[in-house]
Amino acid sequence: MTSRLKKLLIACHPDRPKKGYRIDFSVGDAVDYVPAMRLRCGINGQELYRPGWSIRLNPTHLAFMQHVNGERSIRQIAERVAQSQPEQS
Repeated sequence: MTSRLKKLLIACHPDRPKKGYRIDFSVGDAVDYVPAMRLRCGINGQELYRPGWSIRLNPTHLAFMQHVNGERSIRQIAERVAQSQPEQS
C-alpha cells in the first residue's frame, strides 16, 4: 500500500511572511503532493472563491485548478493539463 502525501496549499496575501506557509517544492516527491480545496472554496466560472473573497484566474491557472479534486497528485494534474493543451508549432 502506498501512502498519500497531503499538503495544505493556500493562496496568501503578498505581505504575509513566507516562513508561515511556504511549501518546499524542491524535494523529489513534490509532484506527488495532492492539493485539495478548503471547505467552502472552489471554482466558479473563471474565479477561485472562498468565503469573503474571490480572484479571477488567468487561463493557465484556471486549467490547473479545474483538476484539483483532493485525489489527483500535482503530477496527474499537470499531465491532464498538458494533454488538453493544443500543440504549438
